[in-house]
Amino acid sequence: MLQTIKKLVRFFMSDDSPNIHCLFPQTADNSNALHWCNGILGRDFPTAKDCVLDQLDHCKATRPPAHEFLIAYFTLYLDGKAYEMGMIIDRCPAKEIDELPRDAPLISSMASPSSQSLSPSPALDRFQATLGKGGKAVAATDRVMIPKLGQRDNLKKLATETFGTYNTLNTLSVGSRHTSMSAPQFATLVEIAHNLAPTYDLRKHQCYWFALIIFLVVRNRIEGKESNGDKIKQLGRWWYFAPEHTACDDENVAKDEYEKAQIQLKVSHRYIFWYEQYIHHI
Repeated sequence: MLQTIKKLVRFFMSDDSPNIHCLFPQTADNSNALHWCNGILGRDFPTAKDCVLDQLDHCKATRPPAHEFLIAYFTLYLDGKAYEMGMIIDRCPAKEIDELPRDAPLISSMASPSSQSLSPSPALDRFQATLGKGGKAVAATDRVMIPKLGQRDNLKKLATETFGTYNTLNTLSVGSRHTSMSAPQFATLVEIAHNLAPTYDLRKHQCYWFALIIFLVVRNRIEGKESNGDKIKQLGRWWYFAPEHTACDDENVAKDEYEKAQIQLKVSHRYIFWYEQYIHHI
């Protein structure tokens, strides 16, 4: 009896991934989050609507600048089979800078014959945004990284190669497929988060804000269970400011933007539901 059950499980959980680039790319894919959203909400929508979120991890790198990111686990239900996949979602300045070189200048001198004024370079702007200095803000790059064929076994390797060693600060496990978010709904939320704050600055709209606002909205929308809370105090601690994290910080990190995201997602879900019905009948 046990062997029969194992055979059924192996049949149901297929090893042959379908050819859907936004979920199961043929090679490891590192793309702009909005590009990924366009695929999920566009050409891949008819299939992606049957792909649902299983688990969401909020992670933090252990080395400076202690980058925070999300790892999302999905399952696609297609033709009586299930295909597991995973991805990494994060935010960084338009050109990611991990650390400020020790000998980096504080200003960039670009004096012209007609003017002795100082003009900051784009690289300096990124340094200042990363360090939270000078009130600078630069364009935010929100990314979706998917290992080859979306293989979950390669997610830890991909995360470590990108960010170094990291800790999982919080895990949200979805209770049921029927109470989860679909890939189009999740993609809509990523797009909403980007549109709420398309610029990066360390003191507010940084990697922590981006990861946390997505995590909080997902938590509010689904029935799930949180775990791995033993490292939660590391959440939001910057590598040189290092403020203490408290329970109320989660809800207050961006309360007005969090509420806007909830409202916009609710409206978008109505459209997605209508579109799903339309696709079903054509």
